[in-house]
Amino acid sequence: PILSEEAEEEDPYSSKFRSHGQLMMMEEEPSFEGYLLVKGNKRLGWKRRWAIIKEEMLMFFEMKQDAIKQGWLMKKSSGQGTLGRRNWKKRYFVLRGKSLIYYAESDLTTAKPQGVIELSDITGLIDEGGSREHSFGLVTKERSYHLTAETATDRREWVEIIRRVRSMPEQKVKSLLAHEVDPKNAIATLDLDLIESVQASNQEKKPNSFAIITTNRVIDLVAESSAEMHLWIGTLSPRKYAVVDDDVISNSLMRGWLIKEGKIRRKRYFVLTTTNQLRYYRSEDTHQPVAGNIHLNSLCAVDSFDEEIANKTGVYTIKLHARKATYLFSCRTAEDASEWLAALQDAIDNCPPIQTITERLILEIIKQSHNLNWDIVYQKHKVLARTNTPIKTPLLALQYGKPNLSPEKESRYSSRQAEAVKIFNALLSQECLADPIKVIQETLQKCFDFQDLQSEVFCQLIKQTACVPAGEVDTLGVLSCWQTLACMCCTFVPERVIKRYLIMHIKKVIKTHPDTEMSKFATYCQENLDRTNRRDYIPSRNEVICCLGRRDLVTTIFCYGGGKCPININSATMAGEVIKRLCLGMQISGENNRFALFEVCDGFSRVIDDRAILADVLGKFETLEMDSMRNPSPTGLVKWKLFFKLFCYLKPENVPQDSTEASFMYEQFCDDVVMGHFPASQETLLKLGALRIQFLDGNYEPGSTIEDLGELYPMSKIEKEAKEKKDLYEMGTQPDDYYQRTLRIKNVGTLSKKFKAPDITDEDRIRAASEVESHSIKLLIIDFWKKLRDISSSFAQQKYMECLSQCPAYASSFFEAEYTNRDQRFPKDLWLAVNARGLQIYQRSAVAPIQTFTYENIVSFGAPVQNEYRLLVEGQAPISLQTSRVAEILKLMKAYIKAVV
Repeated sequence: PILSEEAEEEDPYSSKFRSHGQLMMMEEEPSFEGYLLVKGNKRLGWKRRWAIIKEEMLMFFEMKQDAIKQGWLMKKSSGQGTLGRRNWKKRYFVLRGKSLIYYAESDLTTAKPQGVIELSDITGLIDEGGSREHSFGLVTKERSYHLTAETATDRREWVEIIRRVRSMPEQKVKSLLAHEVDPKNAIATLDLDLIESVQASNQEKKPNSFAIITTNRVIDLVAESSAEMHLWIGTLSPRKYAVVDDDVISNSLMRGWLIKEGKIRRKRYFVLTTTNQLRYYRSEDTHQPVAGNIHLNSLCAVDSFDEEIANKTGVYTIKLHARKATYLFSCRTAEDASEWLAALQDAIDNCPPIQTITERLILEIIKQSHNLNWDIVYQKHKVLARTNTPIKTPLLALQYGKPNLSPEKESRYSSRQAEAVKIFNALLSQECLADPIKVIQETLQKCFDFQDLQSEVFCQLIKQTACVPAGEVDTLGVLSCWQTLACMCCTFVPERVIKRYLIMHIKKVIKTHPDTEMSKFATYCQENLDRTNRRDYIPSRNEVICCLGRRDLVTTIFCYGGGKCPININSATMAGEVIKRLCLGMQISGENNRFALFEVCDGFSRVIDDRAILADVLGKFETLEMDSMRNPSPTGLVKWKLFFKLFCYLKPENVPQDSTEASFMYEQFCDDVVMGHFPASQETLLKLGALRIQFLDGNYEPGSTIEDLGELYPMSKIEKEAKEKKDLYEMGTQPDDYYQRTLRIKNVGTLSKKFKAPDITDEDRIRAASEVESHSIKLLIIDFWKKLRDISSSFAQQKYMECLSQCPAYASSFFEAEYTNRDQRFPKDLWLAVNARGLQIYQRSAVAPIQTFTYENIVSFGAPVQNEYRLLVEGQAPISLQTSRVAEILKLMKAYIKAVV
């Protein structure tokens, strides 16, 4: 068994997992580096450059790549010069060890340092903000450095590496010296596929010289020794493979011409072999040298072409994520692309599965869980125990490449393997952060976007909280990992094997470290594992804070009448549970009406499904509010809240008059009326306005005025009538003094019927007409108000509800819709009313419905495409309506059918 042997970590991303078959070959990816003299033009002469062969490219750099990171940044001057100016200057920054050195130029062979920032002197790191985009700051005892990167990705990489190196011991910093070469820093590159031949040169003055011959130029180079010259020639030779089998065609699964996309588009003849290799040639003669070879294994992945892009360009591009790179192959037809896609996927599926030593150890631990000695396991297999050393490869075997993401996220992320390594290395420095919440949320967001990273991060956190020495129990570094693990347990459901391993780890910690903070976090994680469901959003900042403190999240539920109620929820609490608690507390039976929680913001309201996790809704609120802060609207910042109100009116006539439910129903009807969501006649609306003000202010007294007409009457109706009368006036049918009365108040003066004053716009006319209409409506409401003297508030409420109940629209929920059928059976602008009786269609300005459909006569309803509601009624042609509220209409209809039918 594996647990009884010494085991070394195997890298599933290394060349030892290649399938060689019958192919004699050199390294799949030739790699060599060293100094070369490169001949330029007559003016430049010979230049000494550091050359590296990597990723099928020959790259030239001005100096040896021995820095942890380097690149251009904008730096703000200190202002200590003669003129005291604080200008932004472009500087080339190089991070060597724990010293951040900056130069005025990138040629480091001749450049002199302009300054040095010692990472040990940094007291604070500001990773966002500032007057410029992509800026960050380094704070030392002497001064603050304001820096700006070219892109958000560059800024994030600089901040992460500085934060990591700053908190690292000196001996660990050396391990970070660049093994990864960034082609962006190269001063010149040459694609190896362009090389036709490489041969030694006979130059007496330049011994060890050789030449690279391409289709359009000759590059003269000089190595430092004869041995290095021969190594360069052998490595750069275009003949990388020699086929020794009889015929590759006989062992092929599929073959054909494809375009290999890249910096240079190349047409190549591809052959997919039975030995899990994708070879490509310059011609159909497969006995010629192979131009390239891509080895397939179980970690490879293929992505289909984007149909929208393919329809525009006529090119069908598929992606192959392999060990060393992501390849793009283009076809001219969708059929060819689909065939290659299926063949590649079949080949990958038939490859033997790859497992890391960590995965094999986990499976063995689960098998031997009953007689397991954890101390011996951790002692023999250090890969499972806590470490302070960065990792270079993930703990689990992850698929190569990235999943299909939006363009914004695509540019933000690296491959799965790179992101997994970044997450682990961020855990090592998390204890040094003043505010770790942002880093935790970034980790959760990565796990949300890369779902297969979830198991990897769980394993990383188990590793960093396992086998903790006695002296490190409850230290900040260990507890910071437990905090992140607590947030992971509140957000994601681990896959079956990882969950069993995690539960075993949690129970071990509770048993071996009782009465410690670690044990309390383990207990909290166990509780959340038992109740966590699939989440749609990452936790909000407030939820993360509560997870770090191992307590419930407190949120506020609002209701009509200005009421609000704080309520405790956890990461798994659903909206339906909160509704039951609220109804029980307010003694609402639920027999006469159904209540629900709504998302409310600036007059917009949307129902929340009973099965929705409220913590997800709060996370969505935070995301929307952050978006509004980044892109502020003219109306100001967006503020979302949870609102408790009626969803279905089942038997509103049975609600007791003096109950809390009656008050809720009354306030909701009042809100629907003033929002213009209740079709009623002008006289009815005036009476309702008078009854409402009698309820709010009591009896009319001489001199009483209506301060806010919007609390009594639908302002949308006034604006519509004002626009109509403004149009009538322009046609000459409105009285001459219609606008003069209002404009005189504004000191505009009297105007002729044709509005000769050039500064009077249509907007001014509509505003003036609205004020005239509002004044007229106020006078009419006051006339009704005077007749209600000595009526109590409760009686006014009762009369208000009686007046509503006489309208056809009573106890209905209204949604704006447009009729899209060509038969012109209905007008274009409609109201769709949903109630316990069925479905009603109103013309937007009408009081009575055009047609009513009972649930018994409705055959089917649904949304075949986005924002389209389709209704099929018995004996009638299908009805299609365009509306953005399709989801709410469907939920409401299903709720009524379930409760009534």
